[in-house]
Amino acid sequence: MKMQDIIQRYFWNIRWTGDLDVMAGMIIVKDGKEYDCSLRKEDITDHVQVNGQDIPLHSLEKWKFYYELIGRDAKVQMIDAYQRQTNIISALQRKYHPCGMIVYESFQDGSEGKNSDFDALLLTDTKQLFHDASIIQKTEMDV
Repeated sequence: MKMQDIIQRYFWNIRWTGDLDVMAGMIIVKDGKEYDCSLRKEDITDHVQVNGQDIPLHSLEKWKFYYELIGRDAKVQMIDAYQRQTNIISALQRKYHPCGMIVYESFQDGSEGKNSDFDALLLTDTKQLFHDASIIQKTEMDV
């Protein structure tokens, strides 16, 4: 995707220990079609406070779609990995109601792949020991 295929009214790149792109009024042009990426009220899924200012956030699904349009495969994979891990953790929390959870190995360091298992230690208020090797999100558990 060439920069002339992305129309934006405003753009800021903010760097700290990470990298954050802030865009407003963005339109992506792909195959002759314009995709308006404006932030609409119904697409806001969360808010953060930055220096006392409320910042509304677009849904991850929308960002994944935008990144797919512009061919940013690494960003798409990052969102997929985050959603996969979040869904696994939520399922384990619903199933075991742990007081805490320690995720280790590939899901902890971000190196997980399609065939990685999910390694975690669940801390519970019971004295029961267990091992869960079930499948969640097409991922084998090692809990």
